[in-house]
Amino acid sequence: MTVSSLHGRMEESARDKVLSDFRAGTTRFLITTNVLARGVDVPAVTLVIQFDMPTKKGGGADPETYLHRVGRTGRFGRPGCALSLIADEKEMKVLKQIEVYFSRENLVTEVPPDTDPEEFETMLKA
Repeated sequence: MTVSSLHGRMEESARDKVLSDFRAGTTRFLITTNVLARGVDVPAVTLVIQFDMPTKKGGGADPETYLHRVGRTGRFGRPGCALSLIADEKEMKVLKQIEVYFSRENLVTEVPPDTDPEEFETMLKA
């Protein structure tokens, strides 16, 4: 399995190569910063995992970046899933601010640490 990474400090030609490889399926997993949060459509993306919640300077929620990040999956009528890893109360507060911004409740489905992988897969498909 090939994993690549992409970030804003890379030379443009290197970023283009990584993205081209990802689009072609040469790279199955792509770890990236917000550089890909907007304006990049890769139809094959079915899962986005956020390792941190997007915040603005000062620590408040950044709902637009959240929307763009999770919007990278499920494009073009295909199914997709976005997971946000919440590490502490600060990140939970940011998620709650995003829920309020979008007038949505219960964006969170807590997954207990002892959940077996098959049960987790079932939760993702629901």
